[in-house]
Amino acid sequence: MLAADSIVVLDRHYNTLAPYRAQQKTLYAVRSGAGLALRFVEFEDGRLVLRPLSVAFPVQLIPLGEDETPGDYLVGRVCVILSEL
Repeated sequence: MLAADSIVVLDRHYNTLAPYRAQQKTLYAVRSGAGLALRFVEFEDGRLVLRPLSVAFPVQLIPLGEDETPGDYLVGRVCVILSEL
């Protein structure tokens, strides 16, 4: 969970599901409705699976249309999250 005044720095040029670092999950900013969700993302059976950091929360599924790719929803890779300045 993010604090209300948190700042998230995104690498908007990195919008692919290829791992950024080997053996480490990549956290993405993903278009979800009218907002953004910060989630770990997988692509399975024609849909994006958005996984939260905690397994106590449910996954979110985004089905892709015929003309859509995962990159249409991935805004970028989360580089830094600042909670306090």
